[in-house]
Amino acid sequence: MMYKIKIKNMKYCKCLIAIFLTSLCLFSCEEKDFDVPPYEPLPEMGDGSQEKPYNVDQVVAKGKNVTETGQWVKGYIVGCVDGISIFENSDFETPFNSESNILIAYDVNETDPNKCVPIQLSSGTPARTDLNLKGHPENKGKILLIQGDLNAYFGVAGIKNITSYSLDGKSPDPGPDPGTITGDGSENNPYNVAGIKANQGAANNTNYKWGTGYVVGVYETGVDPFAPSFTAPFTTNSNILIADSPTETDLSNCITVQLPATMRDALSPVNSSTILKKKVSLNGSFEAYFSVPGIKSLQGYKIDGVGPDPDPDPDPSGPFLETFEGTAANKASYVLGDFVGEATTWTVFGVVSSADTNDKKNGTRSVRLRDPNSTNADPHYFMMKNDKANGAGIISLYHGMYGTHTGAATWKLEVSNDGGVTWNAFSQDVTSVPAALTKISFTVNVSGNIRIKITKTNSQSAGSSSINIDDIEITDYIP
Repeated sequence: MMYKIKIKNMKYCKCLIAIFLTSLCLFSCEEKDFDVPPYEPLPEMGDGSQEKPYNVDQVVAKGKNVTETGQWVKGYIVGCVDGISIFENSDFETPFNSESNILIAYDVNETDPNKCVPIQLSSGTPARTDLNLKGHPENKGKILLIQGDLNAYFGVAGIKNITSYSLDGKSPDPGPDPGTITGDGSENNPYNVAGIKANQGAANNTNYKWGTGYVVGVYETGVDPFAPSFTAPFTTNSNILIADSPTETDLSNCITVQLPATMRDALSPVNSSTILKKKVSLNGSFEAYFSVPGIKSLQGYKIDGVGPDPDPDPDPSGPFLETFEGTAANKASYVLGDFVGEATTWTVFGVVSSADTNDKKNGTRSVRLRDPNSTNADPHYFMMKNDKANGAGIISLYHGMYGTHTGAATWKLEVSNDGGVTWNAFSQDVTSVPAALTKISFTVNVSGNIRIKITKTNSQSAGSSSINIDDIEITDYIP
């Protein structure tokens, strides 16, 4: 009997002790804030694969000299850098003001920039749209699994060139399938790549439409055979490849876009180091280029929604831009004759237009003016066979020495406003021809109908001095 009474007393005592300890615990919790424990365990150590991603501490330890491509990293989104220094301008509390980057850390409550990895969110990419904290402050505290290149960013180990990611285990919407058409071709609702392909028109199509896509590469013309390239550095600035995805590397899902000389500084990844993977809208003629669906005769463009608008009532003939592309522009003989270019018909003597690998050119072709020779020492030239309306304001073109020629080449530009009966020189002889194809411009300001003529003026004694001319552009005369 005493044994049973003792057991009951022990149980009673244990119950009192449990109540006391529970009360003590509750009292202590009210006096101290505890960090929220991670709701998903982060990797202790990884190898950079999708299955075993690096944790943030591993990336931080690699330092600013790290150069690893296509690595997977996992961490919590904790803030962003709103300035030029990660150490002085890191922001860990709302409101956030930067869209161009985020910070991830191993600890969801991290506020020490030394323990964070900055991630570059390039303009126009889905990653910036989905992940930036300015537009999505609710992303703070979410787990990010991301693939990109480990490189220096803000002077520390960071992540650039994002190729894939998931937020709290959810991957971004991949968008429409490559074959799904979206848009109607208007400025406010441009066709996607599938729509551009489905609405290809005839050559010299004047029904200009709007199309959109990400700049993903170029069609390199300096190699034989021509080939698409999706990785910088690039060498061809006369075209770009656009696609519905900024990470596209399949040419069948791309459109080739011909770039006029006036738009290359803005749209070519050769001329602009920031255009790659940006979203562009283009207004032009949907027609074949390089024998595949493309856009030519650009009238206007926008980059990330901003840019010059097209002429609201464009000249049906389009801007005068002679690129000498296309099979009709092929002239293999130096004898006197005509050939049809992209902008007009040319009468030429001592001139060829071909795709020779030694010719300096933007795209596939340029014209070559050869040296005078003992058979015929007459000056070699090429001139427009037909008039251009609306006069000429500025005439620009590209010139350069053919192949490895280094002779003293000279040439001149002439303009006629009486159908080619008389010619007026608008410059002294151009006496300095660069080795590489280089742009040169002439202010003409002649009204009415005009033609131009380019004549090689040096004598045979100049030595090997053949030259190339390409991409002739003539703006209208403006009083």
